[in-house]
Amino acid sequence: MANQEELNREQVQNLLEHLALLAAENPRGWTVAGAIAHIASIPSCTGCVEEFSAQVTNRKALRLLTEEYLVNTMGMNFGMALKVCDVIRSLIPAVDHATT
Repeated sequence: MANQEELNREQVQNLLEHLALLAAENPRGWTVAGAIAHIASIPSCTGCVEEFSAQVTNRKALRLLTEEYLVNTMGMNFGMALKVCDVIRSLIPAVDHATT
């Protein structure tokens, strides 16, 4: 059985891959609920998605996530948090002011 750090790394990697796919398909047409549902369908992401969905309830909240928050609240290592935030920034351009 993989230790917690390895499992967390796998979950974050899967999260990044699926967020990138959503961004490539339609950067402005996805919803947080849709992204979470899609990611939740992947067995190795279950633990990560649960915390993610509890913290991120709308596009505005997603846009406000910081590396520090992901490290301190969700327990990600800093390198993974940087990657997640980079993908999130590519999903929601600064000019997108949608609140839900």
